[in-house]
Amino acid sequence: MVKNYGISFGINGVFFIVLSIFFVLLFLFLSIKKGKGYWLIFMGGLANLIERIVLGYVRDYWNFLGLGLYNNINDWIIGIGVLFCLSDLLWKKSK
Repeated sequence: MVKNYGISFGINGVFFIVLSIFFVLLFLFLSIKKGKGYWLIFMGGLANLIERIVLGYVRDYWNFLGLGLYNNINDWIIGIGVLFCLSDLLWKKSK
């Protein structure tokens, strides 16, 4: 298990929490209007945000392909949501 205290580009602290709350609310709004991909992004983001508020960090416990890139189930849920959103976007454009 790895304790992840920050995110990319060194963003952390109060600014990170405020930014996270904004994006969680944005994806909640989009999930109500647009569908399952945004709902998955909302749920994964909310779970990571709650863990970060409660513990002060996010527990990353999977070493992705042994590359030293650690993640957790919430990250995978967000990634699957992004794939759903992209497939919906591409599907609509091809019609």
